[in-house]
Amino acid sequence: LTLYESLQRTQEQSSEVVRLRLRLSEGMTKWLGILHARTIPQLVTVDSYLKPTMGEEKLDIFKGSSKARTVLAYHAALFEICLIDPLSPFRVLILDTPKQQDIPNEHLDSYVQELRTIATKYNGQVIFSTSSYRYTPDEETDEEWLPSFVTSGEAMYLGSPEARGEAPPEPV
Repeated sequence: LTLYESLQRTQEQSSEVVRLRLRLSEGMTKWLGILHARTIPQLVTVDSYLKPTMGEEKLDIFKGSSKARTVLAYHAALFEICLIDPLSPFRVLILDTPKQQDIPNEHLDSYVQELRTIATKYNGQVIFSTSSYRYTPDEETDEEWLPSFVTSGEAMYLGSPEARGEAPPEPV
């Protein structure tokens, strides 16, 4: 009944918005499965403001792993909708994988591999940053950028030339 009500056409919503809400609901359910989100209700509805509800629960009540999985599922579903439409200009997804400690690497790997599959299929691109998860890039299609500055024993992307082992630039 909740799904039916969420899809009812209101005067302010066009049929395109209603279809987007339905596709986003279905996509989130798919991506929650890919992320092994077993504690999150699989019946997802999306309101007229494009805010998801899982079962009877709003996003605000989720914490930790459940919230991270729900947010990742939402972004992936929206990205997939954009990729499927050949006229959509949105073909790149940039992710900083926050709270990686909340999601086991196997579950994150399922997510990244499926993102890679849809990006390849629909001519999209996924750029992501990670610290604990290790993705094995495909030499023909992927590129890995590793940090080249070492500061306090930790590799970083920004730093002084000395941290890279180079001489500082000459003063002008």
